[in-house]
Amino acid sequence: MHVVSLTPSGTLEVSAASGCVVRDGRVYVIADDDPHLWAFALDGTRLDRHRLLPGVMPLDATERRAVKPDLEALALLPGGGLLALGSGSSPRRRRGALLRDGKVSVVDCTELFTSLEQQFEALNIEAAVVVGDQLVLGQRGNGPGQQNALVRLTLADVTRGLERGAIGSWAVEGIEALDLGVLDGVPLTLTDLSLSLDGELYFAAAAEDTSCVGSIVGVLGPRGVVRRARVAPLVKIEGLAQLDADRWVLVSDADDPAVPAQLLVASANELRGPLQV
Repeated sequence: MHVVSLTPSGTLEVSAASGCVVRDGRVYVIADDDPHLWAFALDGTRLDRHRLLPGVMPLDATERRAVKPDLEALALLPGGGLLALGSGSSPRRRRGALLRDGKVSVVDCTELFTSLEQQFEALNIEAAVVVGDQLVLGQRGNGPGQQNALVRLTLADVTRGLERGAIGSWAVEGIEALDLGVLDGVPLTLTDLSLSLDGELYFAAAAEDTSCVGSIVGVLGPRGVVRRARVAPLVKIEGLAQLDADRWVLVSDADDPAVPAQLLVASANELRGPLQV
Protein backbone atom coordinates (compact mmCIF):
# COMPACT_ATOMS: atom_id res chain seq x y z
CA MET A 1 0.00 0.00 0.00
CA HIS A 2 1.18 3.51 -0.82
CA VAL A 3 2.46 5.43 2.23
CA VAL A 4 1.90 9.15 2.81
CA SER A 5 4.40 10.89 5.09
CA LEU A 6 3.02 13.23 7.73
CA THR A 7 5.08 16.13 9.05
CA PRO A 8 4.49 17.22 12.66
CA SER A 9 3.37 20.83 12.71
CA GLY A 10 2.29 21.62 16.25
CA THR A 11 1.32 20.27 19.66
CA LEU A 12 -2.22 21.11 20.76
CA GLU A 13 -3.74 21.99 24.12
CA VAL A 14 -6.13 19.04 23.91
CA SER A 15 -5.36 15.35 24.25
CA ALA A 16 -8.34 13.64 22.60
CA ALA A 17 -8.69 15.53 19.31
CA SER A 18 -11.62 14.08 17.40
CA GLY A 19 -12.23 16.27 14.37
CA CYS A 20 -10.99 19.32 12.51
CA VAL A 21 -11.98 21.76 9.79
CA VAL A 22 -10.23 24.74 8.23
CA ARG A 23 -11.85 28.17 7.98
CA ASP A 24 -10.04 31.37 7.02
CA GLY A 25 -6.65 29.71 7.50
CA ARG A 26 -7.44 28.62 11.07
CA VAL A 27 -7.60 24.98 12.11
CA TYR A 28 -10.69 24.38 14.25
CA VAL A 29 -10.53 21.31 16.48
CA ILE A 30 -12.90 19.49 18.82
CA ALA A 31 -11.96 16.87 21.41
CA ASP A 32 -14.22 14.12 22.67
CA ASP A 33 -13.53 14.86 26.36
CA ASP A 34 -13.81 18.64 26.17
CA PRO A 35 -16.80 21.02 25.78
CA HIS A 36 -14.93 23.61 23.68
CA LEU A 37 -14.24 24.38 20.04
CA TRP A 38 -10.59 25.38 19.65
CA ALA A 39 -8.97 27.46 16.92
CA PHE A 40 -5.25 26.93 16.25
CA ALA A 41 -2.58 28.28 13.96
CA LEU A 42 -0.63 25.76 11.91
CA ASP A 43 2.15 25.70 14.53
CA GLY A 44 -0.33 24.74 17.24
CA THR A 45 -0.65 28.19 18.80
CA ARG A 46 -4.10 28.71 20.27
CA LEU A 47 -5.95 31.54 18.51
CA ASP A 48 -9.36 31.21 20.11
CA ARG A 49 -11.58 28.96 22.22
CA HIS A 50 -15.37 28.80 22.35
CA ARG A 51 -17.36 26.93 25.00
CA LEU A 52 -19.95 24.84 23.16
CA LEU A 53 -21.75 23.07 26.01
CA PRO A 54 -22.46 24.02 29.63
CA GLY A 55 -21.23 22.14 32.68
CA VAL A 56 -18.00 21.57 34.57
CA MET A 57 -15.68 18.77 33.45
CA PRO A 58 -13.85 16.80 36.20
CA LEU A 59 -10.06 16.82 36.11
CA ASP A 60 -9.80 13.12 36.99
CA ALA A 61 -9.54 11.12 33.74
CA THR A 62 -11.93 8.36 34.81
CA GLU A 63 -14.58 10.78 36.06
CA ARG A 64 -14.13 12.91 32.94
CA ARG A 65 -14.66 9.92 30.66
CA ALA A 66 -17.93 9.10 32.41
CA VAL A 67 -19.49 12.52 31.78
CA LYS A 68 -17.76 13.70 28.60
CA PRO A 69 -20.00 15.08 25.82
CA ASP A 70 -18.10 12.95 23.27
CA LEU A 71 -17.99 15.62 20.57
CA GLU A 72 -16.69 13.65 17.60
CA ALA A 73 -17.96 15.27 14.39
CA LEU A 74 -17.23 18.80 13.15
CA ALA A 75 -18.61 20.29 9.93
CA LEU A 76 -18.18 23.63 8.17
CA LEU A 77 -21.61 24.79 7.02
CA PRO A 78 -22.47 27.10 4.11
CA GLY A 79 -22.09 30.65 5.34
CA GLY A 80 -19.26 29.74 7.72
CA GLY A 81 -21.11 28.20 10.65
CA LEU A 82 -19.37 25.38 12.52
CA LEU A 83 -21.47 22.44 13.70
CA ALA A 84 -20.13 20.02 16.32
CA LEU A 85 -22.02 16.81 17.08
CA GLY A 86 -21.77 14.19 19.80
CA SER A 87 -21.28 10.54 18.91
CA GLY A 88 -24.81 9.55 19.95
CA SER A 89 -23.44 6.44 21.66
CA SER A 90 -25.38 7.19 24.88
CA PRO A 91 -28.16 9.61 25.91
CA ARG A 92 -25.54 11.97 27.38
CA ARG A 93 -23.83 12.15 24.00
CA ARG A 94 -26.75 13.26 21.87
CA ARG A 95 -26.19 16.98 21.84
CA GLY A 96 -24.43 19.23 19.40
CA ALA A 97 -23.58 22.90 19.15
CA LEU A 98 -23.54 25.48 16.40
CA LEU A 99 -21.08 28.37 16.36
CA ARG A 100 -22.28 31.04 13.97
CA ASP A 101 -21.39 34.74 13.87
CA GLY A 102 -19.60 34.39 17.20
CA LYS A 103 -22.65 32.99 18.99
CA VAL A 104 -23.11 29.42 20.25
CA SER A 105 -26.44 27.57 20.32
CA VAL A 106 -26.95 24.05 21.68
CA VAL A 107 -28.55 21.53 19.32
CA ASP A 108 -30.70 18.64 20.55
CA CYS A 109 -30.03 15.50 18.48
CA THR A 110 -31.89 13.06 20.73
CA GLU A 111 -34.61 12.15 18.26
CA LEU A 112 -32.15 11.79 15.36
CA PHE A 113 -29.74 9.60 17.29
CA THR A 114 -32.50 7.52 18.88
CA SER A 115 -33.73 6.74 15.38
CA LEU A 116 -30.24 5.96 14.06
CA GLU A 117 -29.60 3.72 17.07
CA GLN A 118 -32.17 1.34 15.60
CA GLN A 119 -30.07 1.03 12.41
CA PHE A 120 -26.76 0.04 14.00
CA GLU A 121 -25.67 -2.44 16.64
CA ALA A 122 -23.52 0.31 18.19
CA LEU A 123 -24.17 3.90 17.12
CA ASN A 124 -20.99 5.99 16.99
CA ILE A 125 -21.10 9.10 14.79
CA GLU A 126 -17.52 10.27 14.21
CA ALA A 127 -17.66 12.54 11.17
CA ALA A 128 -19.74 15.20 9.44
CA VAL A 129 -19.24 17.05 6.15
CA VAL A 130 -21.37 19.05 3.74
CA VAL A 131 -21.48 17.48 0.28
CA GLY A 132 -23.69 19.38 -2.15
CA ASP A 133 -27.20 19.57 -0.71
CA GLN A 134 -26.51 17.01 2.02
CA LEU A 135 -24.90 16.86 5.44
CA VAL A 136 -23.14 13.48 5.46
CA LEU A 137 -22.48 11.84 8.82
CA GLY A 138 -19.91 9.09 9.27
CA GLN A 139 -20.79 6.08 11.45
CA ARG A 140 -17.70 4.38 12.88
CA GLY A 141 -17.91 0.60 13.06
CA ASN A 142 -15.63 0.00 16.02
CA GLY A 143 -18.36 -1.71 18.04
CA PRO A 144 -20.34 -4.94 17.61
CA GLY A 145 -21.05 -5.65 13.96
CA GLN A 146 -18.25 -3.35 12.76
CA GLN A 147 -20.77 -1.24 10.85
CA ASN A 148 -19.11 1.66 9.04
CA ALA A 149 -21.65 3.73 7.14
CA LEU A 150 -22.57 7.09 5.63
CA VAL A 151 -25.76 8.71 6.93
CA ARG A 152 -27.05 11.29 4.48
CA LEU A 153 -29.15 14.16 5.83
CA THR A 154 -30.95 16.73 3.66
CA LEU A 155 -29.05 19.96 4.28
CA ALA A 156 -32.17 22.13 3.95
CA ASP A 157 -33.87 20.07 6.68
CA VAL A 158 -30.78 20.32 8.89
CA THR A 159 -30.73 24.09 8.41
CA ARG A 160 -34.39 24.37 9.41
CA GLY A 161 -33.72 22.14 12.41
CA LEU A 162 -30.80 24.27 13.55
CA GLU A 163 -33.08 27.31 13.52
CA ARG A 164 -35.33 25.45 15.99
CA GLY A 165 -32.45 24.03 18.02
CA ALA A 166 -32.98 20.35 17.14
CA ILE A 167 -32.22 17.89 14.34
CA GLY A 168 -34.61 14.95 13.97
CA SER A 169 -34.91 11.76 11.96
CA TRP A 170 -37.00 13.63 9.40
CA ALA A 171 -33.71 14.97 8.01
CA VAL A 172 -32.39 11.50 7.11
CA GLU A 173 -32.31 10.90 3.36
CA GLY A 174 -30.51 7.56 3.32
CA ILE A 175 -27.93 5.25 4.89
CA GLU A 176 -25.14 3.48 3.00
CA ALA A 177 -22.97 0.69 4.39
CA LEU A 178 -19.25 1.34 3.92
CA ASP A 179 -16.60 -1.38 3.56
CA LEU A 180 -13.17 0.04 4.42
CA GLY A 181 -11.29 -3.26 4.50
CA VAL A 182 -8.48 -4.16 6.88
CA LEU A 183 -4.98 -2.96 7.76
CA ASP A 184 -2.47 -5.56 8.96
CA GLY A 185 -5.38 -7.92 9.48
CA VAL A 186 -7.32 -5.46 11.67
CA PRO A 187 -10.64 -3.98 10.48
CA LEU A 188 -10.52 -0.29 9.57
CA THR A 189 -13.08 2.02 11.12
CA LEU A 190 -14.11 5.48 9.95
CA THR A 191 -12.79 8.45 11.95
CA ASP A 192 -13.45 11.50 9.74
CA LEU A 193 -14.76 12.82 6.43
CA SER A 194 -13.66 15.93 4.53
CA LEU A 195 -14.33 17.48 1.13
CA SER A 196 -11.27 18.47 -0.88
CA LEU A 197 -11.03 21.82 -2.64
CA ASP A 198 -11.72 20.03 -5.94
CA GLY A 199 -14.80 18.27 -4.59
CA GLU A 200 -13.58 14.76 -3.74
CA LEU A 201 -14.83 13.10 -0.55
CA TYR A 202 -11.81 12.11 1.57
CA PHE A 203 -11.93 9.95 4.67
CA ALA A 204 -9.68 8.92 7.54
CA ALA A 205 -9.83 5.52 9.20
CA ALA A 206 -7.98 3.73 11.97
CA ALA A 207 -7.28 0.06 12.67
CA GLU A 208 -7.43 -0.69 16.38
CA ASP A 209 -6.92 -3.97 18.21
CA THR A 210 -5.76 -3.49 21.79
CA SER A 211 -4.08 -0.35 20.43
CA CYS A 212 -3.91 1.47 17.12
CA VAL A 213 -1.94 -0.49 14.50
CA GLY A 214 -2.20 2.24 11.87
CA SER A 215 -4.32 4.80 10.05
CA ILE A 216 -5.19 5.43 6.43
CA VAL A 217 -6.55 8.29 4.36
CA GLY A 218 -8.45 7.77 1.16
CA VAL A 219 -11.14 8.86 -1.26
CA LEU A 220 -14.73 7.65 -1.50
CA GLY A 221 -16.69 7.37 -4.72
CA PRO A 222 -20.29 6.36 -5.45
CA ARG A 223 -19.40 2.68 -4.93
CA GLY A 224 -17.14 3.03 -1.91
CA VAL A 225 -13.36 3.32 -1.53
CA VAL A 226 -11.56 4.27 -4.73
CA ARG A 227 -8.16 5.27 -3.34
CA ARG A 228 -6.39 4.85 -0.02
CA ALA A 229 -2.95 5.16 1.51
CA ARG A 230 -1.33 4.38 4.84
CA VAL A 231 0.06 7.28 6.85
CA ALA A 232 3.43 7.39 8.57
CA PRO A 233 4.43 7.71 11.35
CA LEU A 234 2.01 5.39 13.16
CA VAL A 235 -0.65 7.61 14.74
CA LYS A 236 -4.38 7.38 15.19
CA ILE A 237 -5.82 9.98 12.83
CA GLU A 238 -9.10 11.45 14.06
CA GLY A 239 -9.51 14.46 11.77
CA LEU A 240 -8.43 15.83 8.40
CA ALA A 241 -9.09 18.95 6.33
CA GLN A 242 -7.51 20.59 3.30
CA LEU A 243 -5.60 23.71 4.32
CA ASP A 244 -4.77 25.04 0.86
CA ALA A 245 -3.94 23.81 -2.64
CA ASP A 246 -0.68 22.26 -1.43
CA ARG A 247 -1.41 20.94 2.07
CA TRP A 248 -3.79 18.94 4.23
CA VAL A 249 -3.87 19.11 8.01
CA LEU A 250 -4.62 16.13 10.24
CA VAL A 251 -5.07 15.72 13.99
CA SER A 252 -4.11 12.68 16.05
CA ASP A 253 -5.41 11.14 19.27
CA ALA A 254 -3.03 9.06 21.41
CA ASP A 255 -5.90 7.72 23.57
CA ASP A 256 -3.98 8.91 26.61
CA PRO A 257 -5.11 12.03 28.51
CA ALA A 258 -1.47 12.75 29.40
CA VAL A 259 -0.38 12.89 25.73
CA PRO A 260 -1.29 16.07 23.78
CA ALA A 261 -2.86 15.74 20.36
CA GLN A 262 -0.66 16.52 17.39
CA LEU A 263 -1.29 18.68 14.36
CA LEU A 264 0.28 17.14 11.25
CA VAL A 265 0.62 18.17 7.61
CA ALA A 266 0.43 16.04 4.45
CA SER A 267 1.24 17.02 0.88
CA ALA A 268 -1.86 17.44 -1.27
CA ASN A 269 0.11 16.04 -4.21
CA GLU A 270 0.83 12.86 -2.26
CA LEU A 271 -2.83 12.46 -1.41
CA ARG A 272 -3.77 12.99 -5.04
CA GLY A 273 -1.13 10.47 -6.09
CA PRO A 274 -1.36 6.76 -6.83
CA LEU A 275 -3.38 5.82 -3.76
CA GLN A 276 -4.29 2.15 -3.99
CA VAL A 277 -7.49 0.35 -3.03
